[in-house]
Amino acid sequence: IQINNNMFKAVLLSKEAYDKTSLIKSYHNLATWHEGNSTLDSTIYYLEHAEKVSKDSRLPVLEAETYLKKGDAYKQRGDYGKAMAEDFKALELYEKIDNQLGIAKCYTQLCDILYYQEKYEEGADYCQKAIDIQKALDVPKELAISYRYKADNLLILERYDEALSTINSAIAVLKDAG
Repeated sequence: IQINNNMFKAVLLSKEAYDKTSLIKSYHNLATWHEGNSTLDSTIYYLEHAEKVSKDSRLPVLEAETYLKKGDAYKQRGDYGKAMAEDFKALELYEKIDNQLGIAKCYTQLCDILYYQEKYEEGADYCQKAIDIQKALDVPKELAISYRYKADNLLILERYDEALSTINSAIAVLKDAG
């Protein structure tokens, strides 16, 4: 309960200080806390507040991050259509501002959602798009995750050699990164 009260206090202090970035992040924190406590409606509620503030304040990166968080929340609920819609909103914003890391995050998240929809080939393709971007950006953690998700899809497709090679790429990236 104490953590939750501090989170509400952060929202109030951010509002008082007219700090839109802190306010959006405070809403993200509240949403994450509720997600971990299986109150998905509250998660969506706070993310919708974060979305409104980020739109009104013209903060496209935070708006896109909010869409990705909403997409993940809907995925946890099993509402894959809404999850994909949120991820595509994020993708559109990231493309508009040419944020390659954000675009790759969207591709990875779409890969994950497609896995749960049993669309393994399409999921592997999205992960490969993410991998291509992440290699150029030198972001090992994100790259390893994309390799792992791609390997999951390939495994289900019974493309065992390719899945093994892909998961070994994830391991190698992490080893190289320390």
